[in-house]
Amino acid sequence: MKKILSIVCMLMLVLALAACSPEEPDIDTGDIANPITVSISFSDSTGSSETSGETAEAEDEGEAAAEEVEGFQPIEETEFAVEEGSSVLEATQLFCVANNLDITIDTAGSYITGMLGLDQGATTGWIYTINGETVMVGANEQILQKNDKIAWEFIDFSSQE
Repeated sequence: MKKILSIVCMLMLVLALAACSPEEPDIDTGDIANPITVSISFSDSTGSSETSGETAEAEDEGEAAAEEVEGFQPIEETEFAVEEGSSVLEATQLFCVANNLDITIDTAGSYITGMLGLDQGATTGWIYTINGETVMVGANEQILQKNDKIAWEFIDFSSQE
């Protein structure tokens, strides 16, 4: 009886210690030979779905916020794994396909013309930053490093100063 009680106490102790250990994010590396972790986010700054300062003040006063683009949902920063040496374009395609998100690439395979229900227009399109910094090369040319943060933003170029 003492042996059984000792074993049960030992198992409970092991489970308690395991529950107290710091949790690592569960990032599926699947069949990736040399995975690195990066993060990605998507927002719309055309005023149709992202809350601006003025809109936030209006919401505080009980007024309605700007109407969202049908089907578009901003995505907060999300970590995922990609193959070392992947470009921003490859990582974005991987993320979208893995999460059943729509993505359209131009015929040359170098520019994203649509994502998440927001398509390029005459004065609108998708731009990206890496770690908060503007990047001056195409998404197909920018190679990612471990822990890079990709931020995609749908903007109206005509309203940029």
